[in-house]
Amino acid sequence: MKLNKGGLKLCAAYIVFVILILTLAYLTSDPKGRVLLASLAWFPAGITFGILDVYPLMDQHPWTRFLGPPVSLLIMYLLGWLVNVIRFRHKVKETEALAHRLAEAKRSD
Repeated sequence: MKLNKGGLKLCAAYIVFVILILTLAYLTSDPKGRVLLASLAWFPAGITFGILDVYPLMDQHPWTRFLGPPVSLLIMYLLGWLVNVIRFRHKVKETEALAHRLAEAKRSD
């Protein structure tokens, strides 16, 4: 299975971001600041869980709280994949337009 480079790059950037945010949360003396920074680290999963209304299920089953990091990484991978696909399609359209212009220029000569 070939993984998408754009998705992997965004996952790597997100892992660095999470490490920095959690380090800041650990070094902060304010308890509210710690909670805010720790919550910010798992923001993509939190938004997704909120949209899907999964929080009541997570209250019933405490082990599901560990789903935040893998779901966040999955979301980051999918966003990176989507950006990569959009960029690739844009490049293909530019290449087709250039080939069309070259073919017209060749015919007019």
